[in-house]
Amino acid sequence: MRGSRLVPLGEWLAAERKWVKEGSTPYYWSGFHAYMSLADVGKWLHRCRITKGRVAVEVDAAEIRPKPTAGRAVLAGRIRVTREQWAKRIALHTINLSKNAASRE
Repeated sequence: MRGSRLVPLGEWLAAERKWVKEGSTPYYWSGFHAYMSLADVGKWLHRCRITKGRVAVEVDAAEIRPKPTAGRAVLAGRIRVTREQWAKRIALHTINLSKNAASRE
């Protein structure tokens, strides 16, 4: 991974563990950012400037812990994307941002 946006399918990937900080939040150990539901992705999209070329995809995740910042993201120490999960990916620009939840257009 390390800067690449290519994710090998079917392989467990380990997050690079670094001590990081965002704005005025406390330092925390980095990890893969994940959301527990499509509705949480939709809430994040309200703040997202770039959606073209980005997707939401269900993943298998391990070593999950809360992210100590505002928002609904969690951090995963390891993730895996299967071929079946990748086939069901959703382009972020197709997610309808309703007031209460996200849905696919």
